[in-house]
Formats: sequence, C-alpha cells, structure tokens
Amino acid sequence: MGLFGLLKMIRDEKKKTKKFIAMSTDELLTLNDEDLYDAISDRLLYEEQDLEVEEVIKKFRGAKLIFYVVNYFSMEINNGGLCQYFVNSSRLTAPYILDALTAIGADSYSELLHRFVSGHHIDLTDLDSFIIENVDDFEAQSERYPFDEFDDAFYQLEENIQLEQLLSAYARLHIQDFSL
Repeated sequence: MGLFGLLKMIRDEKKKTKKFIAMSTDELLTLNDEDLYDAISDRLLYEEQDLEVEEVIKKFRGAKLIFYVVNYFSMEINNGGLCQYFVNSSRLTAPYILDALTAIGADSYSELLHRFVSGHHIDLTDLDSFIIENVDDFEAQSERYPFDEFDDAFYQLEENIQLEQLLSAYARLHIQDFSL
C-alpha cells in the first residue's frame, strides 16, 4: 500500500469513528457485532481521551467500565501477553477483571485467570511488584511466572470464544449505558 492508500485508510477510519460517535443507541443496535464492537470501542476512546487509566476507572461505571476493563485486558494479552498486562498501566484494571469477565459471560477466561493468579499467589489488587523501568526489567518479570502457559491457554480459548464477540453481545444488552 502506498502513501496515498494509507492516507485514505486513515481518513476513512476517522470518518467511521465520527459516525460511530454521533450515532444514537437505537442506531448502534442496527450494527452487526463487529461494527458494534468498533463503535463502542471508539465511543469509549472518545470519552477517555486525555485521561489516565485511574481517571477512566473513576469516570466509567457499570457496562462502560466492564467493557473498558475486558477490552483493555484482551488488547494487552493479544499484544504482548499477561506479563505485559501486569507491567503496563493496564494493571490498574486488574482488580476488576475477574468480575468483568464473568459479567460478559466469559467464565472460562475468568477461571483461567483465577487459576493462574491463585496458583502463583498473585494479588490482582496489588501489582506494584510488576512496575518496570526498562526492557531488562520486563524480561525479568516475564521469567517470574509461566506466562507463556497462560498466554497459550488464552489464545486457545479465543479460537472458540472470542472476547470481542462476548463484548458485542454484552454491549447490545446494555446499550443505554453507552450513550454519549
């Protein structure tokens, strides 16, 4: 793809985001699951712009917080695994993740994470020991626990049950919570 193709793609995404943000909740309900997921994600990004994670957690309630927490968890795991989730600012959502996964019907994900953290005595409400300063620190963190085993099991779950689909279904049931 050339530069012009890339610029067109960026413009198209911006248009789509503007459209999603302007939609009523009734209009959101007409979207297919993939577009609904994108629309809710874009709307939450719009609301959280310029806020730190702890500010977003204080601002969002109910379905918004649940969607935000699960979506953040999923993005981090799919980008760099559970260790990345624990070392990045996303760790601030960890105290909410088990309940949020259960709320959207992702019981198998919740059970997987619960088994991992309880089996390794990790307190999701206190992940300060995972704070890192540099890449070497990340490497050391990734060796503390068998994160690869968790990540592999997570990816295997995703082959059958995608969190994105569960989030779309959850958003559809709680659409009024996502009005702007």
